Amino acid sequence: MCLLAWLFFCLFKERMLGMVLDKDLDVAVEVINLLLLIQQSTEGGLREEECGHIYPLVYASNRGLASAAGVFLFNKLKSVIDSENQVNGTSGNADLLQILITFYMQSEFHEHGAYLVDSLWGVAKSELRDWETMTTILLQESGEEQQTSV
Repeated sequence: MCLLAWLFFCLFKERMLGMVLDKDLDVAVEVINLLLLIQQSTEGGLREEECGHIYPLVYASNRGLASAAGVFLFNKLKSVIDSENQVNGTSGNADLLQILITFYMQSEFHEHGAYLVDSLWGVAKSELRDWETMTTILLQESGEEQQTSV
């Protein structure tokens, strides 16, 4: 990122983070897309707590806003998982699905799980259709529950 763009980002980052909740939903969507571009083109452009302003929007009732937040969330998770997999030498969808399950369980929107899936569907359709990995995760969790109850 060029110096002028980085200066612009530093000066207006807080304003852009506030604009993700703009009344004009088209503005909010474009700001999320801009923050995604910044996040992708910089190392540490947004801190985790700053990204936390965007994550809950995957549960928004407006499909465009939720989809933009879903793309942001997916790209953030994918970059974290890819960097961990380079260190560990592993790969696969299991890590992504586990993180999404944890994200869902830690959110306060348990009655809106379909919104989360819908927000990610456009960007993570193949990962969300990985039935083999999902079955493996469910069987592992079921086996762990049986072992703890014995």
